[in-house]
Amino acid sequence: MTIAFSKVAILLLGIGGGGTFTSTINVNAQQLPPIAPEISYLLATIPTLIPTISKYETPMASRFAAYYDATWWNCVAAFSADYHDAFTQVRPAVVSANLATHNTANRASCVVQATASLNALFFGGVSEYLAAMEIFPELSIQDEVPDDIRSCTTSSGPTSSATANSNADKEGSGAIPKRLRESTKAKADKDKERTVSGNTFTFNADNDCLGSIAAQSNYDSTMMGHVIAMQTYAYAVMDGYNMLGKEGGCTVNCRAYADTTGYTPKGAQGRWRPLMEENEKGFFYKQEFVAPHIGQRAKFRFLPESDRADRVVRKPNYSKNREQEIGEVINQMTQLDDFKKVEVEAFDDKLYTTTQIISSFVGKVLTEGYIDTELGQDGLILSFERLLHFNVGLTAAEMDSIITAWKEEKVVYDLVRPTSVIIKDREDEEITTWAKTKGVTTYQARYFEAYIRVMPHAEYTSGSSCLFEAVKDYFQDYLIGIGLDPSSFPIVFPTVNPGESKVEPGLTPQSPITLTYDNIADMAEAGSWSRFNGGMHFRDSVPAGQELCSGIGNIAASATFNLIVM
Repeated sequence: MTIAFSKVAILLLGIGGGGTFTSTINVNAQQLPPIAPEISYLLATIPTLIPTISKYETPMASRFAAYYDATWWNCVAAFSADYHDAFTQVRPAVVSANLATHNTANRASCVVQATASLNALFFGGVSEYLAAMEIFPELSIQDEVPDDIRSCTTSSGPTSSATANSNADKEGSGAIPKRLRESTKAKADKDKERTVSGNTFTFNADNDCLGSIAAQSNYDSTMMGHVIAMQTYAYAVMDGYNMLGKEGGCTVNCRAYADTTGYTPKGAQGRWRPLMEENEKGFFYKQEFVAPHIGQRAKFRFLPESDRADRVVRKPNYSKNREQEIGEVINQMTQLDDFKKVEVEAFDDKLYTTTQIISSFVGKVLTEGYIDTELGQDGLILSFERLLHFNVGLTAAEMDSIITAWKEEKVVYDLVRPTSVIIKDREDEEITTWAKTKGVTTYQARYFEAYIRVMPHAEYTSGSSCLFEAVKDYFQDYLIGIGLDPSSFPIVFPTVNPGESKVEPGLTPQSPITLTYDNIADMAEAGSWSRFNGGMHFRDSVPAGQELCSGIGNIAASATFNLIVM
């Protein structure tokens, strides 16, 4: 059975904030290579998850994306004789002992139910998902997690640190100056002592209990979906993000993702200052640093734990009062033409960007005469399993890069954003630079704004350039690993028509713009520098982020291939 689409929409889950985007590969039905019919479930699923996940700040959105992808892969692993769990990187704790169930149909059915179960556990349900899946009459989806599955957990309270990492025995990477390495370790030890003392909160899945329920159902794919979703949820509760807000001693009215390290803005010259934000409806509020604890607390997906201390960014090459850097930002924003504006908007939305990356992967597989000797099926060029396998490593690399950027680099350096320096230090000075809907004009520095929202965390180093570097390395290594050339294809974004800008609607761009890059390396470079072009970062933050996260994607690719080592 194959699916023939006159227009194949490839919508895959990434990270970021805002909007649903569809990237398309236009192929006549007669020309379309055969793809797994189960992929249609993903095409219906993704648009229903995006609006919910995109409401979260980038670190949390990245985490949700990675956890859905890991859960979906774990459905594949549980219905296999050899594949490994995406969280533990060993055989799953609960696997189907019924060999007759080890097939794509059961894996896909498990994915569909696990998605519904995670929706219920994470968000209290996503009604749009259930409605979208009604177009598949062969599916039977339960919108609630059964009580017996929920009872297969153990917890004690009230607090937890969850700094342990399943990759702790792996070797680290990167040559770091001893002073920086010791500084990092000292702070980690201090934070751990502050948070762990008196800390007794735990939440775990009872895999014996879950395994018994699965066996009693004869490893029914729906029940396995519930089981695997509960395993993911238990992992998420204890992953160091403080998802339930109970770490630190809270027992009532706990705030999800609250800081567990006692971070406060330093307020000193050159340090991060919270900006004022507003909703254009009369409500003004000052930023809080988003999730400052995750750099020291959050579990890596595939990075070895030793990288937390060993992977440290160099000192920034900034002038004392940022005078030179301020001038560079102001001048750079005078060069914001429509093409650069479209780039800034596109690359700010990591969900949008990840969608285009995976669209390019799919297009590469479908047009290169690819023969899949690992995860392929007879008569298919693109299997359901191959798509999930590629995606689980991609979003893991993204998540690990964000945790890495957040640790010492976002909190210890804790450096001020260009916007804060310009509006406070230049204040009444007349500057000539870009202003929204006005183009390049002259106005008082107190009214300066970057092209897009400045995120509520410190400037150094660029989390985006760090992430794009990890994505580039992963993408290149993965393609090479399956025998394809990563340098020989373009990455093409959907055309932005006149007036479709989110920042300057009706005005920008003035003519259609299609972002096109020769390969992933060119795209990653453009995405990284878009942060400087838009005024969100100083210049040196971009290469520093690239240097910091070089190699993260390579580690993710290696770990991803190890999931299918026989």
